Amino acid sequence: MLSENSNSALNKSSYQEILAVVVKEGTKKDFLLCEKGVNGLCGNCPSKEGECEVGSVAKEEANNFFEIHNTKNASIGDVIRVGIVEKSLWISIIVSYLIPLLCLLIGMTGSALISLHIVGEIKDGYAIIGSLVGLLIGVTIAWMIANYCVKNVWAPQMLGVLKNIKGCDKNK
Repeated sequence: MLSENSNSALNKSSYQEILAVVVKEGTKKDFLLCEKGVNGLCGNCPSKEGECEVGSVAKEEANNFFEIHNTKNASIGDVIRVGIVEKSLWISIIVSYLIPLLCLLIGMTGSALISLHIVGEIKDGYAIIGSLVGLLIGVTIAWMIANYCVKNVWAPQMLGVLKNIKGCDKNK
């Protein structure tokens, strides 16, 4: 859920927020390894007070580990608020689907036009080969963009450290 208390200085982006527990130091300097969904910390609490309403569901949820840059001086065992930019979903859809599809269509059209110019008619074989080459180029471009975005655009952001949370015991 989106918090009204989110820091507006964070690029004025809207974030999808979750809670996670810092498990240990990360593999890189100033990074932490965190676990989402552990001991009822699912981020679905309507308020940060009282009993957990979805604790039984969260216990059945598979735990997810991820690394995050430690911008708020969190330490091992702390519960942190993690934000993921909501626009990243739309960017990932464009990168994953539209770029390869457009390259496939460009490859098919280009090869059909080349076969029309060279042979004098459109041959299916040229169009198929052009489509496959275009698709291969599109997937390669999408893979390169995704590798960049995973490290920079889609990376989770640490929004805050929660020291004491009523109803969510991180040491259960």
